[in-house]
Amino acid sequence: QTGGGALVTVEQIPSIITLLEQYGLFRANAQAMPMGAGATTMPKIDGLLTMYCPGEGGTVTATAPTIATVALTPKTLCGLTAYSMELEDDSLVALGELLAGLFARSCAYYEDLCGFLGDGTSTYFGFKGIVGALRAVSATIGSIKSLVVGSDNAYSGLVIGDFEQVPGTLPQFADDGNAKWYCHRYFYWTVIVKLALASGVAAQEVLLGAATRQKTLFGYPVEFSQVMPKAEANSQICALLANLKQGSYLGTRGGIEITQSSERYFDQGLIAVLCRDRVAINVHGVGDTTNAGPICGLITAAS
Repeated sequence: QTGGGALVTVEQIPSIITLLEQYGLFRANAQAMPMGAGATTMPKIDGLLTMYCPGEGGTVTATAPTIATVALTPKTLCGLTAYSMELEDDSLVALGELLAGLFARSCAYYEDLCGFLGDGTSTYFGFKGIVGALRAVSATIGSIKSLVVGSDNAYSGLVIGDFEQVPGTLPQFADDGNAKWYCHRYFYWTVIVKLALASGVAAQEVLLGAATRQKTLFGYPVEFSQVMPKAEANSQICALLANLKQGSYLGTRGGIEITQSSERYFDQGLIAVLCRDRVAINVHGVGDTTNAGPICGLITAAS
């Protein structure tokens, strides 16, 4: 080449730039339940006994505690990829570490997707997560006691008072130090922070949190779930204040398994890599049409 470029060697760095979102929030905050069998059930008590004042010589009607069953049935999430034998011989990058990291992040993404947004359809592998469980309480969003209906269907129409009502909706038993806000990062900075600073109600808390990088709102930590919505919609659960330890289970049957085989694509000279993640998701703490549960949230208006 004219500039002598052909004589200049190029150094290849033995690493790859990875620009991927962070996931794994549901696994980190839900109640972990290692499973030793194909299915696991647990009793759940969420009601008190009825008391009477019969007076002298009166009778008392017997009542029984309401005991429901929370079931965990694991499903196997699988991912498959392949690489060439030549790549294994020639690559400067450790393929095992690269693929293991990608599979782990992919498993975390689908666990978050199903755990937060699952509605029981095939898109979410049949899992009903937080949003699906809350919406299943009633077709009328105003009847769902764990949800506060926002002042508008658009983010621009929400007010700071909408968010103030959510901690008041959370039951006292759920306020044990594990309750947190969950929302998309974009929603936090463009909606929550904007309202807090404009109203002055939580301005100092938000500014202090921004300075220390500890996101809080009304005294509760804020964690970013990048599967939560960032674009407004009617009847959309856009923010959660939840104690996931009390209101959800993530059952695990073994750990993430990664295996490889040179037989499946033998004629193509490829090595197949399979990842298996066997998990069960049950979100049970969404309350009903009478009482709120440990998982509460804010939903935009229907229109």
